[in-house]
Amino acid sequence: MVALAAPLVELLFMGDVSPSATRESVPLLRHLLHQLVSVVGAGNLFLAPFMPREHLHPMAAGTVVTLVSLPIYYWLYHLLGAMGLAVASDVGIALQTVSLAVLLHQRRMVSLASLDYAELGRCLLAGVGSGVGVWALFEALGRVLHRISPGQIYWTDLTVLLAGTALWVVVVKWVLEKSGSALPRVR
Repeated sequence: MVALAAPLVELLFMGDVSPSATRESVPLLRHLLHQLVSVVGAGNLFLAPFMPREHLHPMAAGTVVTLVSLPIYYWLYHLLGAMGLAVASDVGIALQTVSLAVLLHQRRMVSLASLDYAELGRCLLAGVGSGVGVWALFEALGRVLHRISPGQIYWTDLTVLLAGTALWVVVVKWVLEKSGSALPRVR
């Protein structure tokens, strides 16, 4: 999605917003997509073990993180504008993830030492490898299609998104299988 952010934004907002506003929103979307990993990590990996036992400590940690994050949001917004809000959101999510990890570690619910770092590395390799491949396809295919049919931006962007998605699936599956990941076999 990071590699395909530009055609996605163009496709979704074509004609509704100015081309300059569309171009300005692409880096924000890319930045927010990077946060998805942290959001999933904080939500699924760290909150789940607390659910059957207690809610007070994770809620208190979240409240403290929110209070600590507010001045960060204010400062980064005034320093960087909209991108500052995205960066501040990164900081807040990272603080939330770390605080929950510390709580889990203190209660011996999840050991950070027992995480499968090799599998995480294989997933990171698949993500980066597929992202680079899709980015290269986007750059090459996008330029060719825009030259061939300059007035057909909708179909050009749709073609790039579909081709990029297909390439992503193929590359991720190939990298995970070749690196020995267990994920392709999970049903």
